[in-house]
Amino acid sequence: MEKEIDKYEEMINTPLEKLILKLSVPAIFSMIIITLYQSADTFFVSKINAKATAAVGIATSVIAFIEAIGFFLGQGSGNNISKFLGKKDHEASSILASVGFFSALIVGLIIAVVGNLILPSIMPILGSTDTITPYAISYLRIILLSSPYYCAALVLNVILRFQGFPKLAMYGLSSGAILNIILDPIFIFVLDLGIAGAAIATIISQFLVFIVLLYFINKKGLVKISIKNFKPSSKYLYLIFNGGIPSLFRQMFISLAIVSVNTSLKLYGDNALAAYAIVNQITKLTTSVVVGLCQGYQPVCGYNFGARKIDRVKKGFIFIVKFSSILLVFVSILQIIFAKNLIGIFRHEEEIIRLGTLALILQSLVFYLTPFITASNMMLQTIGYAFSATLIGISRNGMLFLVILVKILPKYLGITGVFLSSPLAIILSFMLTLVIQLDLFRKLD
Repeated sequence: MEKEIDKYEEMINTPLEKLILKLSVPAIFSMIIITLYQSADTFFVSKINAKATAAVGIATSVIAFIEAIGFFLGQGSGNNISKFLGKKDHEASSILASVGFFSALIVGLIIAVVGNLILPSIMPILGSTDTITPYAISYLRIILLSSPYYCAALVLNVILRFQGFPKLAMYGLSSGAILNIILDPIFIFVLDLGIAGAAIATIISQFLVFIVLLYFINKKGLVKISIKNFKPSSKYLYLIFNGGIPSLFRQMFISLAIVSVNTSLKLYGDNALAAYAIVNQITKLTTSVVVGLCQGYQPVCGYNFGARKIDRVKKGFIFIVKFSSILLVFVSILQIIFAKNLIGIFRHEEEIIRLGTLALILQSLVFYLTPFITASNMMLQTIGYAFSATLIGISRNGMLFLVILVKILPKYLGITGVFLSSPLAIILSFMLTLVIQLDLFRKLD
C-alpha cells in the first residue's frame, strides 16, 4: 500500500518536465527495442539477398496486424488502469489488467491458427511478387506461431508503463532484443536456416520477453494478473474497447498503408520493395523515439486526469510537443545528410541505394510534424475521447491519407509518386490534428 501511495504522489506532485522525461527515457528505449526486433531481422536477412530483404518488408504488414491486437488490448486496459489508480481504485485496475492479458492470449491463438491457414492465398494481396513469396511464407509461418504470447507481452509492456514503471518494461524488452541480435546470425548463417532462422530467433526472443514482463508485473507492479481476476463483464470490455479502439485502428491502418505501398511498388520490381523495406525500418526507429517520449506523458496524463488536475494534463502536453519537435528537427537533418550511408548499411545495389535515399529524404522533410500528431493522439485516447483519438490515430504518420494518395500520385509521377505520398499525407494529418486538438483545449478550458 505504501508503494501505491508513493507512486500516486509522484504522478500528481512531481514537477512535470522532470517527471515526463524520467518516464520517457525508458519508454523510448522500449519502443526502440520493439523496433529493433524487426530491424535486426532486416539487417541480417539483407545479407542473404534483396528478395529476402523485401520479404521482411512484406511481412511487416502482418506483424503490424498482430501488434494492433496487442496495443488495442494493452492501451485499452492500460490507460483506464492509470485513471483508476488516480482514483485509488486498485480492484478495478487488477481486473482490467487480467482481462486485457488473457484476451490477448486467446485472440493471439486465433491469429496463429487462421493466419497459417490463409497465408499462401493472401501473399499477392500483401504486395508480394512470385520471387519474394517463398521467402515471405517461410518467415511468416514461424512468426505467426508467436502471436499469443507476443500479443500478451505487448499488453504487459503497456500496463507496466501506465502504472508508472517504464524501466521494468524496458528491462523486459531489452532481454529479448539482446537475445534476438545474438541468435539471428547463429540461426541464419551458422545453422544455415536462412530467413526461417531469423523468424525462429525472433519468436524465441519474444517468449523470453513474455516471461520476464509477466514476472515483473506480478512481483513489482501495483496491479496483479491472475485467472481469478479475469472477469470480462460488459463494463470492463467496454472500457478496454473505448480506450483501445484508437490504437487498433491506428495499427490496422499502418498495416493497410504498408500493403498499399508494397502493392504499388511491386510494379517496379524487387529492388523497389527492398528499398522501401529498408527505409521503413529506419523511419520506424526515428518514429519510435517520438512515440517513446509521448508514452512517457501518457501515465502522467492518466493519473492527473483521474485526479482532476487538468492544468497538469495540458502543461504536460505542451512540454512534450515542444521537446520532441526540437529533437526531431535535428534527427531529420541527420537523416537527410546521411541518407545514402544509412541505406548502404543494408544493401549495396545502386538502384536500392538510389530509391531508398530518395524515399528517406522525402520522409525526413516532414518528420518534425509527427510529435504533435502523436502526442495529441495519445492525450485524447488516455482521457477518453475515443472518436477523436481514433480519427487522429488512423491518420497518424499520414496513414489515412497515404492509402488514398499512393493510389493517385504514382499515375502521374511514377515511383516518385509512391515515395512522395507519405510526406504529403503527414502534412494533411497534421492539419486535421490541429483542428481537433484546438477544439479539445477549448473544451478543457
